[in-house]
Amino acid sequence: MKRLDDAIIELLEEYGELNSDELSKMLSEHSRIITSPTLKAKREKIRRTIAKSDNIIRIGTTSNSFYKLASGNELKNRENIFDRANELVDSAMKKKGEVVQTLYEDDFDGDALALLIRRRIIEQKEDRLYCTGKAFTFDARKRLQTTHNIPIRINQRLIKLEKQLNELNKIPGLDMRPPETITRSAIICIALELLDLKLESAK
Repeated sequence: MKRLDDAIIELLEEYGELNSDELSKMLSEHSRIITSPTLKAKREKIRRTIAKSDNIIRIGTTSNSFYKLASGNELKNRENIFDRANELVDSAMKKKGEVVQTLYEDDFDGDALALLIRRRIIEQKEDRLYCTGKAFTFDARKRLQTTHNIPIRINQRLIKLEKQLNELNKIPGLDMRPPETITRSAIICIALELLDLKLESAK
């Protein structure tokens, strides 16, 4: 049986545009979908699969939204939006999590902000936008899977830091709240942001 993402692309190639309900019905016998007990669970599995695809775009932001295959120009625009979203988060990390819009003469800022809000990477407080704890491990594209060899003593410190971060409301030096779920990857991301900030201030 085809992979779920390949099956979705094949359906979109045939029908052009489909919403999540239509995809759920058409893929109801797929091995990845048939194990989902409810329609909501089926939709979520399809949504997550589509979110990881570089070839499928979503049109609309409500329950009436639908999916289609992206054209070359749409793919290029999406890459620009992803770049801008990452740029906004990188910049915010050096400003206590506050998101400051760039001054480019294009429409990518608005789309990038919409993406960040939709994924709960940023939130509004009064009239300003701030990063949430999710920002530490965020990337607009797929995450890079890596394996690092670290000394046992460092691993023991990671375990200790995991417990300490769970007790913090804000991370010293960054003045941002930690991620909701503290993982070793999250600790490494936080440490790199702190080191980057220190190196910037030392210039």
